[in-house]
Amino acid sequence: LRFSRVFYNCNFIGTGGDGFPSGFNTVQLGGVVSIGENAFGISSNNVNAFTSVLLDPSTVSIGTSAFFNCLSIATLTIPTDSQLQSIGNDAFNNNKDNDFGLTYIGTNSSNWNSFANCSLLTYIGQSAFYNGFMTTLAFNSSSLLTLTIGTSAFYNCNFITSINFVT
Repeated sequence: LRFSRVFYNCNFIGTGGDGFPSGFNTVQLGGVVSIGENAFGISSNNVNAFTSVLLDPSTVSIGTSAFFNCLSIATLTIPTDSQLQSIGNDAFNNNKDNDFGLTYIGTNSSNWNSFANCSLLTYIGQSAFYNGFMTTLAFNSSSLLTLTIGTSAFYNCNFITSINFVT
């Protein structure tokens, strides 16, 4: 039996989460403006946790270590009208060499365009996507003048074969 964990009309999901029990496969963040530090992140490796995160268009920030060590996350869906401005240090850092990890970032399964919809994105923190399995990164060219990418933000993302800048 699989479930979805759904949050609607929350302005903020707080700090200090300890992960999810097995059986939850999707975190859908409806109306969530800010995801706090360690909101879903856990100190031990959680391979039985959810596999998908769906951001709401109103999500502005993803905090430090928000999804740290959530080793089963394969998909981060960012809506086409995203208001996302910052992704904190270690936000999706899986901190471990695995045979699986964050593979798809973007709008949907037919168009994994990573950050192309994030025209307001100004910060991607250090080690934010450490050990990711993405193959392509795309950035909105209108955010490039103000975008800061932290040290090792995409460290050990050994499958990246192209980086694109779109309008």
